[in-house]
Amino acid sequence: FSGLNNLQDITLHERYATICGYTHEEMVTTFAERLSGVDIDAVRRWYNGYNFLGEPVYNPFDILLFLDTKDFRSYWFETGSPSFLIKLIEERHYPVPNLEKVLSSEQMLGAFDVDRIDLEPLLFQTGYLTIRSREPIGSKIGYRMRFPNLEVKLSLTDAILDRLSGAPAVKENNQYRLYRCLEDADMDGLRDIFHAFFASIPNEWYSSSRVAAYEAFYASVFYCYFTAIGLDVRVEDSTNVGRIDMAVIHGGRVYLFEFKVVELDTSPQKAIEQIRSRRYWEKYVGKGEIVLIGVEFSKTTRNIVGYDWERIDTGAGNVQI
Repeated sequence: FSGLNNLQDITLHERYATICGYTHEEMVTTFAERLSGVDIDAVRRWYNGYNFLGEPVYNPFDILLFLDTKDFRSYWFETGSPSFLIKLIEERHYPVPNLEKVLSSEQMLGAFDVDRIDLEPLLFQTGYLTIRSREPIGSKIGYRMRFPNLEVKLSLTDAILDRLSGAPAVKENNQYRLYRCLEDADMDGLRDIFHAFFASIPNEWYSSSRVAAYEAFYASVFYCYFTAIGLDVRVEDSTNVGRIDMAVIHGGRVYLFEFKVVELDTSPQKAIEQIRSRRYWEKYVGKGEIVLIGVEFSKTTRNIVGYDWERIDTGAGNVQI
């Protein structure tokens, strides 16, 4: 009976929801003079969003440093590298896009045994995930998780890419080229970037599992690249006939991706055909030019072996190749 015990965990008590951060009203009132001329919506996107079943709060560490410099940077993230978490994501081959939709129970989120803890509650307890919503699971309560804000979303996916590439300079160059390809609608250039990246992943990375056989691995790489440069990325977006693997919205265009892993290096264009036959693009009519992209990966070569793309003429409702 010795030692500190019988503590009450108040993490998920609504009464204490705002105890560790600034509410929006507190921030704009307390720092009114320092916020003059500042884009408040951008501050909200970058640093607000932590939710403990009450009003969302800003990360106070970020806010204080931002008010000093007025530069949007990852202040909190840069205080320490989450190398332990990145290693767990790598070792468990966790599908990174799932972090935006994972469902955890209250018991999971309150777990403390680091040696046995699941990845999701560990990310929650360390500030890399927060609560999106509360949902019933029979007689239990479940919590749908999400990234708290832009700082965490960009920085964590960027750190995962660093781990995968092993060469931050190469990654940075790829990100610049990727952005230029999207700006110029250069879909062939986009293929070349990802083909080169997958070719650069050491064979040892695959040795401990059959990760190369799963679409989730390849989708995670695409997701991290697009997310780390701040694009609007939507994964498994539902339509009336199915789910789009990934939608990327940027520069007045909507890019719809479908991923497939194939046995043979010669593919019958299954990925692009699925987008066509299910007419996934109809959900995005009116939101700009739509580009369909089907990507197929070989289990053997662990790289892109099929890459087809088409533009949609939404005015006529037809496909233009």
